[in-house]
Amino acid sequence: MELNTLKKSVITAILGVVFTASANANLIVNGDFEADQSGTTPLTSWGANIHLYSNGDVDGWNGSGTGSIGDNIELWTVTQDGNTFAELNSHSNPAGNGPGNYWNLAQDFVAEAGIEYLLTFDYKARVNDNESFKVRVGNSNPFDLLETIDDHVTNNWSSFSQTFVASEDLLRLNFYTKVDTGTLGNFIDNVSITAVPEPGSLALLGLGLAGLGLSRRKTKA
Repeated sequence: MELNTLKKSVITAILGVVFTASANANLIVNGDFEADQSGTTPLTSWGANIHLYSNGDVDGWNGSGTGSIGDNIELWTVTQDGNTFAELNSHSNPAGNGPGNYWNLAQDFVAEAGIEYLLTFDYKARVNDNESFKVRVGNSNPFDLLETIDDHVTNNWSSFSQTFVASEDLLRLNFYTKVDTGTLGNFIDNVSITAVPEPGSLALLGLGLAGLGLSRRKTKA
């Protein structure tokens, strides 16, 4: 194989990896809750850094283009670093979303049925170390993912990471807590859902790196 042809193969492999990475963009809108809220009037504020917004007024969450699917949303901003995150179960809706009454934070997202995805997010308890909540992906039981989160503490953020296979092309992500649990707050931040790279994409990267190494050895020779 001529050197120029080999270089073209390497470039093609690298471009393939780049396009794969692009396809793995976060499917969740405003997963870090950092979208500008300056043009939205809160329902209630507690000081300068805690604001309660109507359902659908926080970009991407609770009814953005999909109807009412959650409760009002409370956003906290940490003065020291400017980081904004959501508090689950801060404001309940008696109607809830599902059996019983829930505090509910939700977002619909477009996926591809049969494809494997990775859900990650950070979480922390507000007042009590024995807080708990549930996270689920899917539209009906059995859900694509359903987990109870009960291992977090007040003084440190924890991270969740788990894969699931999409059952449909339009799915719903829910964080929720029953009203009668006596909960005093669960913080959630950095929510992400991305497609898991297929083995062929990883092989393509290996091919590109191998070709690049071979090209360098031939050039030196």
